[in-house]
Amino acid sequence: MRRIQDGTYPSRTRVPSVIQITAEFGIAAATAQAYEVESGTFAFSGDADEYISAGQSYSYTDGEGSQDGMTVQGYTTSDGAGTGVGVFVDSANGGTWSLHLEAPWGPSQPLVPGTCTGAKANPAPGEPRIELRGNGRDCLAEGSFTIRSVEFATHGYVKALDAFFEQHCPGATESVRGEVRLTDPEPPAETVLGLQVAADGIADRGTGKAVVHGTVTCNSPVTVESYGTVSQAVDGSTATRSRPTTAACSTSTRSDGRLTRCTAKRPRTDHGPGPLTSRSDINCVDH
Repeated sequence: MRRIQDGTYPSRTRVPSVIQITAEFGIAAATAQAYEVESGTFAFSGDADEYISAGQSYSYTDGEGSQDGMTVQGYTTSDGAGTGVGVFVDSANGGTWSLHLEAPWGPSQPLVPGTCTGAKANPAPGEPRIELRGNGRDCLAEGSFTIRSVEFATHGYVKALDAFFEQHCPGATESVRGEVRLTDPEPPAETVLGLQVAADGIADRGTGKAVVHGTVTCNSPVTVESYGTVSQAVDGSTATRSRPTTAACSTSTRSDGRLTRCTAKRPRTDHGPGPLTSRSDINCVDH
């Protein structure tokens, strides 16, 4: 099997759901819900002169020993209900295809077994979405699809899908029809992060430098991006600056590092360093 190395998302593609964890100091991690299919088939054919398929038939298989690559991505509502699927094919012969099937949106509805008619590639509120595109061909498709079965796990992970679809380009009588069937194992464990900000930061009044640090913990290896903010109250106003930094976290070690170093640039006077006067007076660099 070959994993798809790159993918593009057309306009109006809904943002894939993510596992996102935040903590007091502004820490987050995300796992995109796009996974290589463990076992699946994707086949479709078009009528003579149908534009997307060029009137041809196509069949792809992903599984042990297959040279075709297939990934599936789930889309969800804010409360985690599965609303649609995207299937992406990277074939051994160089062809690339994507299929999107989504329940009506505005508000979003769950994707469940049944038939959706009046689907469009660019749906209005209340309409479902269908779009098969690939090999440099796409159109504002219209059509229908039938979900025979679908199973979502947490965060939009797609465990199983069995669907039939049919679409045509605007004004065309020729159609393309196809089926997709796939299964995936149980979803991977969620990434759980912890962050403890140390209370012993450094603020040097003479140089205007400030350093804060903390400890990141995790239950699986992950690179974490953190954000530190340093501020100073001066004559009734506040100068502030934030700085991101990254830390590699593993399950066997606690990643403890400087989050940010900010240098306050103070104008000189006859009596020594003066106060901060604006946001630009704080300069932050990696530490």
